[in-house]
Amino acid sequence: GLVLAGETVYAGGGSTGAVHRFSLKGGKLGDAALLAANPGPVKPGDSFIGDLALSADGRILYAADIQKNELALLDATTGKL
Repeated sequence: GLVLAGETVYAGGGSTGAVHRFSLKGGKLGDAALLAANPGPVKPGDSFIGDLALSADGRILYAADIQKNELALLDATTGKL
């Protein structure tokens, strides 16, 4: 999944078990960061981050882990669980 929030784009990282955060300025993707959507290391096949959603106030990013049937809540500002 993708979420556009102002000048920030979030993308589900699939089997990486993470969320990718990109800056978007002037219509171009810029700086990237990897946000952990799991509390520990992820082995291949253990996690798959699919759909994403942002809370109405823009503070919480919801990441669906469809492999684990779990929902990770990340602070959209800090990227921490």
